[in-house]
Amino acid sequence: MQSSDNPAMSSQRQPKSMYFLSMVEVWERFGFYSIRGLLVLYLTKVFLFSDDKAYALFGAFTALIWLTPVLGGYVADKLLGYRRALIIGGTILTLGYALMAIPNTELFYFSLSLILVGNGFFKSSIASLVGTLYDGPNDPRRDGGFTIYYMGINIGGLIAPLVAGAIAVAYGWNAGFACASIGMLLGLLLFLWGQKMLGHRGAVPEPAKLKQKIFPGLSYSNAVYLGATVIAFLGYYLLYHVSLANYVLELIGAAIVVFYLLASFRQSHGDRNKMLGCLILIAFSIGFWVLYQQAPMTVNLFTERNVDRHLFGFTIPTVWFQALNPFFIIIATPFMNYLWSSTARSRFVIPTSLKFTAGILLMGLGFLVLVWASKLASNNGFVSGWWVVLSYGLQSVGELALSPIGLSMMTAMAPPRMSGMMVGTWFLASAASNAIAGVVAKIAGLPSTDITRTQALDIYSHAFSVYGWAAIAVGVGALLLVPLLRKMMGEHQ
Repeated sequence: MQSSDNPAMSSQRQPKSMYFLSMVEVWERFGFYSIRGLLVLYLTKVFLFSDDKAYALFGAFTALIWLTPVLGGYVADKLLGYRRALIIGGTILTLGYALMAIPNTELFYFSLSLILVGNGFFKSSIASLVGTLYDGPNDPRRDGGFTIYYMGINIGGLIAPLVAGAIAVAYGWNAGFACASIGMLLGLLLFLWGQKMLGHRGAVPEPAKLKQKIFPGLSYSNAVYLGATVIAFLGYYLLYHVSLANYVLELIGAAIVVFYLLASFRQSHGDRNKMLGCLILIAFSIGFWVLYQQAPMTVNLFTERNVDRHLFGFTIPTVWFQALNPFFIIIATPFMNYLWSSTARSRFVIPTSLKFTAGILLMGLGFLVLVWASKLASNNGFVSGWWVVLSYGLQSVGELALSPIGLSMMTAMAPPRMSGMMVGTWFLASAASNAIAGVVAKIAGLPSTDITRTQALDIYSHAFSVYGWAAIAVGVGALLLVPLLRKMMGEHQ
């Protein structure tokens, strides 16, 4: 074992392999955020979708993309191991992003379905690999490590809209999509080169089992590939029929919650309470993610239509505003990392549930800022871009208080060999949130393209008011449950 990965050598030094995995995640997120920033604009401008139809497809796609890691995490836990699952996922993602660069409607939908499958293998596996680097749930480096890992996510998210957005403006939408494939390929090659740093971590748990036959002619290994193919074609069909996709998501979500509850009641009393406490926090986090996903949907189109994007004679591309969220997270991450590390060494430890509450409340304030900005808009319906900057700043700090801590919590509270499933369940919250977000976004859907800019501003202002006050209500509810959740999760009072 490398000395830098041994907690006995230093109780505070982060493992070198954590930085390596964070760099891999930078490039994977570059690919995803390139697509995320461009997709709704592409659908409304090229395919000429209505706002509601674009929101529905985006919501279904991003819901499914967070749902597949539940299945991928389970397969990685039981069969493939995190490393092999990551390599398979990265390869499929590279292909899926590349196909989006080809201007063909059928390939467009099929590429989205490949991205669903690739993400399922990749996403929970890399988070679980990071979790294996630490010496149990009480390792004081854990929260700080996941915060740095989360900063890596946002470096990719910062670069993606700037690069892909500029290339899309200069060379066309499909060239912007090609950037996503190049980024994912770089991440995959980096992992293949550096995976030796992980030692035995994330290896196939039972190599012999992969060759075992489920029935004649079908091994466990082949069953994984066959299942991935079926899911790809199923995803293609569901994206064509978005309303059906929402029904399927509801059924799958309910089934996974039942499976999670059954799994929790097979654990010891302490582990069961921790798993149930995590489930309650996951439920609250859904309120956060529903509003977070308005950024590439309602806030994106609001920025396109009602925000003054001129600065010193230069018109800022709409997609560039998507870089504000990762920019603020990168700036705030060192301060948050210091806060979590310093409190972990002191008697004043901020409970996980209180961090969640703060994140939800800040998300609500970010939307209420936009409501106030709308009241100060010019006579022609334009809002200063600086209000959007402030809104993203508040929401980004809220995200930093909730999301990396949530990932850390899942791996810390997981019973043996259930880390992948619990990380996948955390991603299930994002899946449910995206599906709901596509519906909630319709509050801000414009009835036609013929309405005036000031009429559009009134619609957006109303929607942002609903979003903001709903988040405040959810945050207050979470705050009231802090004492109970601390007890369930075994946090010191």
